[in-house]
Amino acid sequence: MEKPARVYDLIADRWNEKHYKTRSWVRFFRHFIAKKGVLLDAGCGNAINSIYLAPIAKKIYAVDLSKRMVSLAKSNVKKEKLSKGIAVTHADVLNLPFKNSFFDYAAYFAVLHHFLNKKDWERAFGEMNRVLKKGGLAFITVKNIDYSNRGSKGKVVSLNFSDNTSQNSARVYYLIEKKQIVSLVEKCGFKVKSFFYEKRGVLTSRRSGFNSCLVLQKL
Repeated sequence: MEKPARVYDLIADRWNEKHYKTRSWVRFFRHFIAKKGVLLDAGCGNAINSIYLAPIAKKIYAVDLSKRMVSLAKSNVKKEKLSKGIAVTHADVLNLPFKNSFFDYAAYFAVLHHFLNKKDWERAFGEMNRVLKKGGLAFITVKNIDYSNRGSKGKVVSLNFSDNTSQNSARVYYLIEKKQIVSLVEKCGFKVKSFFYEKRGVLTSRRSGFNSCLVLQKL
């Protein structure tokens, strides 16, 4: 994740200006979270999703590998007076600094599609499994291959954040098919409780959804 972290260091300030509201898909996962639960926001960015979820979680630990994003996340959390409820840390989702079975919930919003090979996907799911309690839930969103690539096989694509963003700060995504990701999560000790598609905050079809969304449960 070092390369994506460098990219997000470059675009962090523009990202923070643009993404000042929670992402559209987050509300679909909110009802799964109980107030007594402890939640991991993995790849938290500017922490805007953590801020949205803070009122319904006992505690949120938000981590990101981009140092600039972490700085902005801390500033945003402090501004909302939520520093007691949200702890922001610089960390890698492939090597999380938390004990085994520490979390009730884990949110990986728009994170996993930055990994470009199966080995890293397995490592990410392995760490996710390790830090979740038995029966704990993981919430995942990734780019939907059927919308982004119209049904082609898993493929790497590169997208600039804006017209003014240099190629050196382009974001790279791996588009993964549903059967591939289901196979991976099952191999890593999860069952799929829900799989759905989302577009701008509306549930939609496989062909129309911007994002593939999953709710996983640790076995």
